[in-house]
Amino acid sequence: SMDVLVQWLETPGNYDRWRDSPSAACQDAFSFLKEPGIDHRSAGAIGTKIYRTKEKWGDVTTLLKDSGLFDAYKKGEVDAGIRASVNKKCPVYDRLSTVF
Repeated sequence: SMDVLVQWLETPGNYDRWRDSPSAACQDAFSFLKEPGIDHRSAGAIGTKIYRTKEKWGDVTTLLKDSGLFDAYKKGEVDAGIRASVNKKCPVYDRLSTVF
């Protein structure tokens, strides 16, 4: 379900809608997830998931910046250990970097 939620977030305008009008956007995301049969999350739970995922993304960004690795990471110039650490903390970090 996370992959489908990220697809929804990657759709131009959806993240901005969530930020500006979370209730309506979460209802739209709920409908989007329901299309492929993902109906175990309520609209409110989807909003919480987006919020927590954005927090994780922000935490990883802060960690990379504080350790002086942010620019190297963005250029793909970090070792596999750093990349694995990022993926462990926020598995969708790279995909959401274009959204957040």
